[in-house]
Amino acid sequence: MRHQRKLLEVIDIIHKDGVTVDEIFDATIDQLRRVVCGWSNMGQPFSVDALDELLTFSEARELLSLCAYNQRMDDSEKKD
Repeated sequence: MRHQRKLLEVIDIIHKDGVTVDEIFDATIDQLRRVVCGWSNMGQPFSVDALDELLTFSEARELLSLCAYNQRMDDSEKKD
């Protein structure tokens, strides 16, 4: 539950005053690096260092939300 709480805190950081876009993106990517353990259909081998190069801001935030609520994407939602 502690890790889920941290994920939710990062999701809510977007609503805090004075937080920059860079801080929001860095916090999002840091949490994704902690929880994402692989991928498919991304055009390159898995690397946590590649997350910020492959994902848009919206995709990163959506993935963070899915992780926080222990959900997964259906096959139809995955990147081709």
